[in-house]
Amino acid sequence: KAQILRSIIWWSLKNIFTHYKVEENSVSSKFDFFKTETTTFTTDKVSKIIFHENIIDMLMWTCSIEFDSIGSSHALMFRYIKKTDTLYSELLAKVWIYKNTSWEELEINFNFLNYCKSHIFLVLLVIPFILPLILYPYYLFYYSKRFYWVQLSEKFIEKKSWIIFQKIEYATFNNIKNIYALKSPLTSNGYLDLIVWWDSSGQADNTNIHLLQWLWFTNSIKISYLDNCFSQLDLLESKIVWRNIEQEIISKYPQDYRNSLVAPILLLLIPNVVFAVLVDISFAYFLVIPLVVIALVIYYTKSV
Repeated sequence: KAQILRSIIWWSLKNIFTHYKVEENSVSSKFDFFKTETTTFTTDKVSKIIFHENIIDMLMWTCSIEFDSIGSSHALMFRYIKKTDTLYSELLAKVWIYKNTSWEELEINFNFLNYCKSHIFLVLLVIPFILPLILYPYYLFYYSKRFYWVQLSEKFIEKKSWIIFQKIEYATFNNIKNIYALKSPLTSNGYLDLIVWWDSSGQADNTNIHLLQWLWFTNSIKISYLDNCFSQLDLLESKIVWRNIEQEIISKYPQDYRNSLVAPILLLLIPNVVFAVLVDISFAYFLVIPLVVIALVIYYTKSV
């Protein structure tokens, strides 16, 4: 209880004595209470902006703003900022994101069939699928157009997600480092993961630690239940590299849907086969071998 109380007091002091500043070419936060801590990001290095709003923020008309920057492994957070009608647009303009442009909305297609296909392994196992099945009504609400959408302009992407703790993410295409696509079995529906620039250098000398930092702290924008995810991947890649992908080249390599069926079956069967072999080996080691030893002891005892 004392530890919790200390944490609450420290959190309150940090919020009270932290001041935020937006200047012409930078954004910064300064904590000044016995010691001084200052974090500054130049606007030309800001790779992504996220606007956070929870239920309390909606009632109090406040928000929190997260800035991710090239060259920094942690974000700069403006907490509990008084929201105005022009706050979002003014901050976005600092990083050359202007919302008065034309938009192209990506088609999110969440339904029960796509949901089952994305959890195909649990569906085949039947019993563990009960939990995802219970969560389906929540996800149906979560992925509705009211709470979840993704839009593209000529130079940046906008994504809104979550229900209670809402957030809106913005990133310019020239700050997207890579894109990963994952298609669900037996469908064209899938996921895209847009990796945004961040600091991946000088964190640790140990290779394994460096890899763990990459896995856990990679800055990305994830898009779920996206129709025709591979075609959307081509679209996004064309925007990132500022060129058009030749469709005739893509058409030479049609997708083979047999893998969508064979791969999940093999991935499901192979672990079961390995498990069965391990069980057989364990059974032989812990039961059969002792029985053989006992039988030999009894045999030699009777012989004597």
